[in-house]
Amino acid sequence: MYSKKFLKLIPYFLVSISINTISQTWAQNIYTIEKISPNGLITVSLSVPVNTTNNKNTQLSLRDDIPVTKSQVINVRCGQTKLKHDKSGNWLLPTTCNKVTWQVKPELSDNKPIDLANQLTLKLKKAGWILFSESSSLLRIKHSESASVLTSTNNIPLLGATSTLYGWAIPPVGTAPEFYIIGQPETQQKIIADLPVTYVIDNPQQTNWSELQALHQKTLRYFTTILSLPADLPSNEKSLLLIWLGTEAKNKQVNGSAGRRSFIANYVYERNHRISTSDNMHSLLVIAHEQFHQYADMVRYKHPVDTSVWIEESLAQYYALKSMQKALSADEFEAIKNKFLSQDQNIYFKFSEIEQQIKENNYKNYSLLYSQGPKFWYAMDQALLSSSQGKYGLDSLLPVLINSDCQNGQLPAAFVQKANEIGGNQINNLLKQYVQ
Repeated sequence: MYSKKFLKLIPYFLVSISINTISQTWAQNIYTIEKISPNGLITVSLSVPVNTTNNKNTQLSLRDDIPVTKSQVINVRCGQTKLKHDKSGNWLLPTTCNKVTWQVKPELSDNKPIDLANQLTLKLKKAGWILFSESSSLLRIKHSESASVLTSTNNIPLLGATSTLYGWAIPPVGTAPEFYIIGQPETQQKIIADLPVTYVIDNPQQTNWSELQALHQKTLRYFTTILSLPADLPSNEKSLLLIWLGTEAKNKQVNGSAGRRSFIANYVYERNHRISTSDNMHSLLVIAHEQFHQYADMVRYKHPVDTSVWIEESLAQYYALKSMQKALSADEFEAIKNKFLSQDQNIYFKFSEIEQQIKENNYKNYSLLYSQGPKFWYAMDQALLSSSQGKYGLDSLLPVLINSDCQNGQLPAAFVQKANEIGGNQINNLLKQYVQ
């Protein structure tokens, strides 16, 4: 557990030692934010490990396991030489190159609503800092298994989620991405159920910031009661970074994106910066959804599973809704329950069908994971509780569900077996109705 003193020390991690020395000694991929031009272009460099420079076929690319709208990378160079770029989005690394530089062109977020699910690097002019997204901005050495860190130079303040000895950790391909902040935002630190949390908001003058924090803390505490973190989870892997960006209610767009230990999410406000109770509930749903993703990733530390998109998204949505029971009044939660969990909706597609559509890059019915999905899990939860006279609900089977592999869009066999032992025919009927 981090002490409160340590929490005050970590927000702005500046690297002043030789990056090349680190790279050669530890064979890490060292990324450095080197400068920011007056027009907002961010210069990034990658010090190439010695064991990579002699490979004639080394390529650089954005991580291909995260769907983003576009690359924000321009002017990729080795020294003064511009690197060749192929149609697949790869840059060929010369064998003599030990340092690559490029520029990142941020999206200006103050001019229009931004879909945070696209995971773009954003320049928040009014807030005075930059949201830096690795998904659209960091080139990776393809097939490299080396650890990666993000640092800064020239006294550029840089804030991340997971601190290491030489910078902020960059997650490996195959895990959730990460978000960072360039600049000096106002932050608040809390320790919630042994988890150090750093909060950042684009407008600290919002009068309801403390209320949003309190709501989030209740949902996070709930998640810690139903899923236990592994005993060997290192202290620095417990730190969380929550970044909130405002969106006007008239935009009718509230999004979020969960990183490995950081996430970004919208909160809703009116033009006069008033935040209503209904706005807070809408914001909380997005925040709780992303927090569940993030917490599940912590539970799976060192033991990732082969799971399905429909399971991940629908389960996160259901537990986001369920956690709101802990954060809201009885009347407020009853309204949420009636809106999202009532069983009066037709089943348009089975989840195994939606999963197959996603594999074929067809996202036409993706939204059903957020509407039809929670209704399925609520029905499962109620079936388990009624069959066991209240002894066992979905919470009791959640560790099996979270930590088990699955195939072809079906639920994990171990989970189905345990659910059947408790709920019998009710469970089988729900699986036939929604999944198979």
